[in-house]
Parts: sequence; structure tokens; C-alpha cells
Amino acid sequence: MKVWLSLLLFSLSALPCDEYLQIHEDLECKRSHYPKSYGYKYCTKFRSEINDQLSPQGLTWSKKTEKCLINKLSQKLVNDRVSRCSKVKKIAYSQHPGCYIESGFCELDKSDIDIISQSINNKFSVSFFSQAIYMYLRCRFKNKKFKARN
Repeated sequence: MKVWLSLLLFSLSALPCDEYLQIHEDLECKRSHYPKSYGYKYCTKFRSEINDQLSPQGLTWSKKTEKCLINKLSQKLVNDRVSRCSKVKKIAYSQHPGCYIESGFCELDKSDIDIISQSINNKFSVSFFSQAIYMYLRCRFKNKKFKARN
């Protein structure tokens, strides 16, 4: 029983979303709550609510994007120790378009893109709007079919 419980606890603690909580704990400044309040929130939301609605291609995109966002944030914070506290949100946000596109966003069906877009609460922020335009232009340039679908 103890072995099973230990394995269960280990597997639960190894969930990728929990890496956001670890990043939050590792930050020496606690005033930046981005990893916990945004990164972890949306990571768990996708895993528990959104992924079930996506096509197999959309689910692959979601998993790749999750790994990319966590890895890029971790790398940037390690490499930029001086300004990481004041810029953690900006650093994290700046990784989104690249991770989305690298993970295959431009090749997704319109139905997957609609599900992903509807899951985001801050659609009216300047940051979201500028990233959406950037991604649309990149996808349109990268994938001519994207224009016809969307």
C-alpha cells in the first residue's frame, strides 16, 4: 500500500502544470504571481476542460505548447536573474506566440482555434490583441491555407 501511495504521489507531483508552482516557489520575490495565477491556472484549465474538446491534432498542439511555455519561462528566468522578478509576466507573455506557432497553431482546424480562443479570458487586453495580430500574420505567411480557413 505504501509503495502504491508513493508512486501515486510522485506521479501527481510530476504533472507539468505543477512546474508553474515550482517556478513560483523558486522565485525569490513573491510579488510576481504570474506563474501561479496565470501559468498554472491556464495549464490546469486546458488539462481539465479544454483538451477534451480539441481534435487529436489540437490535443497534440496543446501538449507541445504546454511543454514549450514551461521550458521557455524556466530558461529565461534562469538566464535573467537580475530582472526576473519585475519582468516575469512580460517574459512569460513574450513566449506565447512563438510556442503557439512552433507547436503547430497555424496548422490547426478552425474549430480548434475557436475553442482555444474562447478559453482565454483577457481577450480585450492590449497584449492579447497584439499577440493575436502577430500570430495571424505569421500563420498567414507560413501557411497559405490558414487564410482560406480563417
